[in-house]
Amino acid sequence: MSQPSEKVRTAAVYRRLLRTSFQFWQVFVGAALAMIVYAACDTGFAYLIKLLTGVVSADKDITPGEQFIARWLPAGVILLFVLRGGTGFFSTYSMTWIARQTIMHLRGKVFEKYLSLPSSYFDRGAAGDLLSRLTFNVEQIAEAASTTFLVLVRDSLTIIGLIVFMVFQSPILSLLVLLVAPPIALLIRFLSGLFRRHSLRIQLSMGSVTQIADEVLQGHKVVKIFNGQGYEARRFKTANELNRRMNMRLITTKAAGDAVTIFLTAIGVAG
Repeated sequence: MSQPSEKVRTAAVYRRLLRTSFQFWQVFVGAALAMIVYAACDTGFAYLIKLLTGVVSADKDITPGEQFIARWLPAGVILLFVLRGGTGFFSTYSMTWIARQTIMHLRGKVFEKYLSLPSSYFDRGAAGDLLSRLTFNVEQIAEAASTTFLVLVRDSLTIIGLIVFMVFQSPILSLLVLLVAPPIALLIRFLSGLFRRHSLRIQLSMGSVTQIADEVLQGHKVVKIFNGQGYEARRFKTANELNRRMNMRLITTKAAGDAVTIFLTAIGVAG
């Protein structure tokens, strides 16, 4: 499949997922408002740290205003973290609720489609692959969509808030940090392609695992009659090992991407 067609297919999948998810737009709105407050709390915490640093550095020569800040700052920090924890819980719970509703809806649609398909389709397709689509692929796609929305909104708002705060505090440092933004954007784009490829391979390998297990469970008498336990065990071990390797590649790519992103950000700050 060519790269443009893959991008079109991915965009079409996300549009269909969004249409399905936006049936619960009221919960979406509540989650988005909670994410805004969550991001504001992170920026507010940075501001409180600045106030605390100013009070500590002033030592004994503090003004009445600084005395007021020193007296009420602990309460402000506690209140901020309570608010941050509450909105973080609500936004995560809401997006997870939407994801589970979407998974239930998609799984039902896939099952209804299976019921209407002709017998020739099942003769051509592997039962394990069809079962994996129903149990595993739907789960992964819907979970990925909800996680993407959560990260895109909440983390983006947090970054924007902290950048604005940093601009007011140190425009030069802000400029240096923004200089590394294009390399980070290119890195994220590259990693997104790797994530998609690894996720597809994980889905295919999971289909193989399900297929072998289904064949053995359905035909366990045949396996025993022909003394095929060893052969089937080796088949399953190979498919299971492939699934493990694909998952580890995905985790390795994510961990390496996070490390490189932090390193590029550190270069901007150190510069």
